[in-house]
Formats: sequence, C-alpha cells, structure tokens
Amino acid sequence: MSDSAAATQTAVIARLRGDATLQGLMTGASVPEWNIFDKMGGGQTVDTFPSIYVHPITVASGTVLSMGNDANDVYMQVDVFTSFEGFEQARAIDDRVYDLVDMRSGATALTLSGFTNTWTKSCSKHELEEVTDTPVQHIARQFQCWNHL
Repeated sequence: MSDSAAATQTAVIARLRGDATLQGLMTGASVPEWNIFDKMGGGQTVDTFPSIYVHPITVASGTVLSMGNDANDVYMQVDVFTSFEGFEQARAIDDRVYDLVDMRSGATALTLSGFTNTWTKSCSKHELEEVTDTPVQHIARQFQCWNHL
C-alpha cells in the first residue's frame, strides 16, 4: 500500500488550523499557520510559544487489513509547547486538539487525499516540563489513524 503518513499529517494540520476555538487558545499566533507546524525531530529548537508540531512517528501494517482492505496505520504525534507557569495553557490546547482529532470525542473522520480514514484515536499522552532559561511545558500526544485505499 502507499504510505498515507503525509496525507494524514496534512489533514490533521488543516483541521487544527481551521478551528476558531484553537486559534483563540494560540495567543499571539496569526494566520495562516497559527503556530501549527508540520515538522519536528531531533535537534529542532522550539522558540515560538505557544506552538504545535504535527508529525508522523510510525507507519505500520493496517488494522483494517482484517476487513479485506489494503491499509496502514499512521501513528501521528502532536506536540504542544507553551512557556507559562504551570500546565494550564498547554492542557487547554491539548484538550482542544484531542476534541478535534479523536473520534471517541465526536470528531469526524479525517479527510485524506487518496485514502480513507476509518478511525482515529489517542493512544498515549506525556506531559514534560523542560528546564531552560524560560519555563517550557511540553505535551506529546500520539494518535493512531487507521487508513485504507
């Protein structure tokens, strides 16, 4: 099967950038990106707060293969970074991301180019506080996205 990671990443970013409630939580951000970016990885320095980074971390043989479909699962990580005393702002942003992406919260299926998204759910969340010159709160949440042709 073709790799649906790029299509999934594009769909998640579009959904996040298009939400007025999330835009309101991203204090100081502006159109068109709203501090929601499509990259992350080793060595990247986060210097914009608050910010969200969306990136695929794993692509695996698909869950819906058992239903006779050519499929893969994309594990998409969404990282939220804030520079605030405490986790209140980071948790509010992360909660909205969850509501927009996890289908158990009522979110609709992602609209993918060339693929169909059958199900998307959150599978883990980690809260980290990073020690730098300024306080940095980091929430890393992983979503499992079941996609097929």
